Amino acid sequence: MERIEQNEQWKLQGDCTKCRRNNYCSKPCTRCNRAARARLNRLVATTMDRMTGGAMTDIIEKSVYGIYGGK
Repeated sequence: MERIEQNEQWKLQGDCTKCRRNNYCSKPCTRCNRAARARLNRLVATTMDRMTGGAMTDIIEKSVYGIYGGK
């Protein structure tokens, strides 16, 4: 497996602190935006799941993934 250089590791997780352009970058890149959106989505889903006692996960699985428990 190929080793990724330290200054290119931002591509893995969208971490701008590891980016080679960090010193002169003016806005978050697409990878950073996607990573932030994914973290927010996970946080909302986890919170809603706690509030509904796990029902939110069931609803999401049934509507998004087409997983049905019945006939």
